[in-house]
Amino acid sequence: MEDKLSVRSSTEGKRRFDNTIDAFSLLSQFAPKSRELIMPSINKINKARKVKESDPDYIKLSDYGERRAARAHAEKQKSSAKNIAPK
Repeated sequence: MEDKLSVRSSTEGKRRFDNTIDAFSLLSQFAPKSRELIMPSINKINKARKVKESDPDYIKLSDYGERRAARAHAEKQKSSAKNIAPK
C-alpha cells in the first residue's frame, strides 16, 4: 500500500482514521511493547502533515482512546436520534 496524504477527506474517512488511532491508543495501553510498531506510523503521519507538537493536528496517542471513542459514539447516537421522526 502506498502512502496517502489525503486520507481524511470525507466524514467517513475521518471517522475511520480516528477509530484506527483510538485502537492504536488502546493497544499501546494494554500491550506496551506494541508502541514499537505503532509509533513509527504515528510519527510518519505527523511528519507528512508537517506539524509540531503544539499544533492541533499533531497526533498524540493520549488524545485518543476510550474517552474520545465514547464521545464520538455519544455524538453519533445523538445525531441518529435527531433523524428519527417522533411517533
